[in-house]
Amino acid sequence: MVNILVIEDEEPIRENIVQTLKLNNFNVISAGSGEAGVELATEYKPELILCDIMMNGMDGYEVLNHIRRTDPIALTPFIFLTAKSDRSSMRYGMELGADDYIPKPFTTDELLKAIKTRVNRLNDVAVQTTEEMTKTKKQLAHVISHELRTPLTSINMAVQLMSQQLDFLSTTDIQDLIETLGNGTGRLNRLVEQMSLFVEIKSDLLTREKIKIIARPEPIWTLILSAINHAHQFVYRAHNVQVNFDPLENDVEVACFRHVMIHALSEIIANAIAYSPADGQVEITLKRYDKGIRIRIRDYGHGMDQHQVDAAIEEFTQIDRDTHEQQGIGIGIPLAIGVIEAHDGRLDIQSKSGEGTCVNIYLPYA
Repeated sequence: MVNILVIEDEEPIRENIVQTLKLNNFNVISAGSGEAGVELATEYKPELILCDIMMNGMDGYEVLNHIRRTDPIALTPFIFLTAKSDRSSMRYGMELGADDYIPKPFTTDELLKAIKTRVNRLNDVAVQTTEEMTKTKKQLAHVISHELRTPLTSINMAVQLMSQQLDFLSTTDIQDLIETLGNGTGRLNRLVEQMSLFVEIKSDLLTREKIKIIARPEPIWTLILSAINHAHQFVYRAHNVQVNFDPLENDVEVACFRHVMIHALSEIIANAIAYSPADGQVEITLKRYDKGIRIRIRDYGHGMDQHQVDAAIEEFTQIDRDTHEQQGIGIGIPLAIGVIEAHDGRLDIQSKSGEGTCVNIYLPYA
């Protein structure tokens, strides 16, 4: 049953709306003032709010403004009940985030039609959200299962060989097995890092507000050097790709959560290395702009068309996995975007098939 909050200071109108909605199988709570309405909305978190505009004390515009600034009710569908049907009043309400208007006087049919339209849209969104969550869960289960099993298999095989054949292995054989163990554990460490960061972003544990509290000024060149070293640990078969970085802007600082920013930069650099041709190179350059610093990470690999660029920023999506050997679960770029945006920055990707990819990251000065 849909829960509806009715905020109306004229009691006869309010009672009439409440009775009408109850007769049509809606669960209704009501308030006789804007202040009371805000309190009830915060407490009960209704699925729809009907609110008069012209009320004593807090008017409808103020109620809507408060709702839109309050989690977790900020996205609640909101319908104005009003005698103010002029275009400027309607436009002002829409700019504040109103979903619809019902002009007074209104009939029962007009009221129910407006409400049912919003309820149907809520149901459609709920179905779509459920489908997306199901799809995401399946994708996550598949990629994590693969990414866990593959390195664990190689680790187990190396351990078995060393434990059963140690007396017969040469120094070179042992070195190869140790390298296999290192690659496997490195791959698992990356997966743990990615999933931890993914959960932090999705759970709103890494937001702009929280970053502002924990951020510290960091020289940009030290972040990039650390990210380059980190990225080399991510990449499987780097084919002797050289990363060129000349830290000319060595006095620039950005305010950031250090290890998170290094991880974000390393995801982009690792992608550039992985998609570069054998013996190719990745170029990293810095350039100041009016509000901060631009980091450009460029590779000269096979590049992407616009459809592939759009897909690359989607979670759990990997480009050309069937033709290009890769590791990972397809959240490196989305993670980097989430981290950069949490630091009040932005990231854009420019790419063209056959001509490589250029990623620009913009971060404000500390």
